[in-house]
Amino acid sequence: MLYTGLHAQNAIRIGEWRAHLPYSSGITVTQDDDKVYYGSTSGLLSIDKDSLDVQFFSKVEGLSDVGISLIKYQKAQDVLIVIYTNSNIDLVFKDGVINIDDILTNNTIVGSKRINNVFVDNSSVVYFSCDFGLVEFNLNSTKFGFTMFTPIPVYDFAKFEEAYWIATHDGIYLFDEFETELVSNFNAWKKQGTEVGLPDNYRAQGVVVYRDKLIVGANDDVYALEEGEFLFWDTREGQAIEFMSADGEHLKVGFEEKFNQFNGAVHFYTTEGKVGEHGFGCSKRPTYAIEDEDGRVWYADLTNGVRLSGNYKWGCDFLEFNTPYSGNVSEIAIKDNTVYVASGGVSDNYSNLKRPDGFFIFDKGDWSSYNRVNVPELQEFDPLDYFRIQPHPDPDSPIVFIGSYYSGLIKYHRTDSVYTFYDQTNSALQGAVGNPLRELVAGMAFDRDENLWMTCYLAQRPLIVMTKDGTWDNFSVKSSTRLGEVIIDERGYKWCAIISPSEGILVYDDNGTIDNTSDDRQRVFTTSNSNLPTNSLTNLVMDRSGDIWVGTSKGPVVFDGGSNPFEGNNHGYRIKVEQDGVLAYLLGEEIVTTIAIDGANQKWIGTRNGVFVQSPNGEVEIATYNVDNSPLLNNIILDIAINPVDGEAFIGTESGIISTRGEAVEGGKFHNSNAYAFPNPVRPDYEGPIAIRGLAEDAAVKITNVAGVVVYETRAQGGQAIWNGNDLDGRKAQSGVYLVFSTTENTFDKPDALVTKILVVN
Repeated sequence: MLYTGLHAQNAIRIGEWRAHLPYSSGITVTQDDDKVYYGSTSGLLSIDKDSLDVQFFSKVEGLSDVGISLIKYQKAQDVLIVIYTNSNIDLVFKDGVINIDDILTNNTIVGSKRINNVFVDNSSVVYFSCDFGLVEFNLNSTKFGFTMFTPIPVYDFAKFEEAYWIATHDGIYLFDEFETELVSNFNAWKKQGTEVGLPDNYRAQGVVVYRDKLIVGANDDVYALEEGEFLFWDTREGQAIEFMSADGEHLKVGFEEKFNQFNGAVHFYTTEGKVGEHGFGCSKRPTYAIEDEDGRVWYADLTNGVRLSGNYKWGCDFLEFNTPYSGNVSEIAIKDNTVYVASGGVSDNYSNLKRPDGFFIFDKGDWSSYNRVNVPELQEFDPLDYFRIQPHPDPDSPIVFIGSYYSGLIKYHRTDSVYTFYDQTNSALQGAVGNPLRELVAGMAFDRDENLWMTCYLAQRPLIVMTKDGTWDNFSVKSSTRLGEVIIDERGYKWCAIISPSEGILVYDDNGTIDNTSDDRQRVFTTSNSNLPTNSLTNLVMDRSGDIWVGTSKGPVVFDGGSNPFEGNNHGYRIKVEQDGVLAYLLGEEIVTTIAIDGANQKWIGTRNGVFVQSPNGEVEIATYNVDNSPLLNNIILDIAINPVDGEAFIGTESGIISTRGEAVEGGKFHNSNAYAFPNPVRPDYEGPIAIRGLAEDAAVKITNVAGVVVYETRAQGGQAIWNGNDLDGRKAQSGVYLVFSTTENTFDKPDALVTKILVVN
């Protein structure tokens, strides 16, 4: 059975990863004897034909890339061929994955390297139809054979009656195997035209062998080769051929409306001609279809929903999965082990993207999505670009706020499923100058009194507050009105990123009197009056020490949380680190896109080149994650949020969300009375880290045997300590019971507190 070499994960241990990717649609489909496989822009999913059980696979489970464009199963070698949009190729065998990146990395290929199709039969040799020509590849040797370069894209390939056929942008071409010319010489291929019943000038969409017939698509019409001549079979007025599939009992041809892309159809044929059609509502934008042994039809489609039909006459069932609605991410927030995701976004110049995907919630292992497709209230209000998301800070509150960079503020009560919408008609939100009908919420943050502060991009009074009791107010600023992200420090000062090449940060102090502006203070930091290396800001965050970390297009800048930003001596500072024996500014050449703080006050800095984890002061590199050294989906990081309870870091990338479990969790002043270790017991086959959780922040930890001999010492990362299972000499700990003692600055009266026990079984 295929995919024993890949492992689908659910819960993760420290240092492991899991992907949270949308599998709401499959754009390519294939099958083996037991399973149907769908490929999507996110990854791969398999569906058991009998039970309909689903498994998901991504880079975490062993794939080499993201963005699948084509998959094909080859039965003789029992291999799944996975082709990515960038022309990378994976061969997935029973015992693992072999990556073939020769086309991707070939610098001699001029122009597009796109692979349009792959031909498989019972031979070990397959053929890739590419924009630059035709490529032969041997699955047994994993070596390439000939490459035929063509001046036109090749869309499809077939073997029929000891001849080779290709469908190209310029028509159907034939190469006879018994020709004396080399197959790699395109000049040896003969174009098929009016002499065999095809049009004079035409574009070929596909060529496929169905039973004993050769079928081609030419100018979006279907032709069959009979006794040396192509006979017209079928057409669909105003529609283009998207695919031709002989996988199953019937020949299947998918059509897509040229002017209304959501009105596609799939036609079914026997050797005698057309016998049926699946139209609108079953497959709107079909990209492929197969039939299994029971006559069921599995559709791949560009619109949401994996589609399954009982046969070619029936309607479709839509299979739904426990995944996010889409891979779009603009902000991630976490409260009480629940992850909240906003899917909107803005362009580089802060214009609308008009994404309709809504917001997502990940709670107790289940994903739920909220948008105009499945929520009538959202369909009526029809907001777009859900840009910011903030759960209410009250631990008992079921309310979450979503800021739309299009239509104001949404208040969602999770328990009652009630939505409240705020715009300029019923709140202090204002329309943007130049776009007065749009309330562009660009930032949101709660203060310690549970007042919700917002920025409204380009509004005349762009700083807004909705107080705990539901009253509203807005404020003028002496800086540009192009306010973006906002955070609030321990003193209640509002730090706002200014989206302007001439200004950097606005700090606003309402002096604790929201309704009295006479005592308010404002200060603007720029490159001319601070140590900001650029006014191009991307992110603001307050760390566990109260310092303000600012992400810029030239690395991070830190403002001391103990200094007064309204006095002249607080200019911020850049962190110097040693690189190859030379002092340099931390990530000084990187565009910092986001910064997150973990339970040990370590900084997870997202950039356009991956994630950099730094020590609390930023001077020591703890870890680096990118697409080459980790399962990270994409090096362009959009947001990071870290669960303080278990240390799992949720990383939003341009290719979707992925998470990894770190060593640091949030700790308190004292040990938790329910401190525990996991795994416990530690069994012989376990090789990973052993975590002791529920400790006071940064507590000292000693692990002893029952005789009181110390076998290991460490310090907690936040509220969690890690033991590698070895003693002080690096040897694996022997079987037995081990005692965990810990001390903190707040337990002087009980300096060696026994917090838990660990059973090791070897």
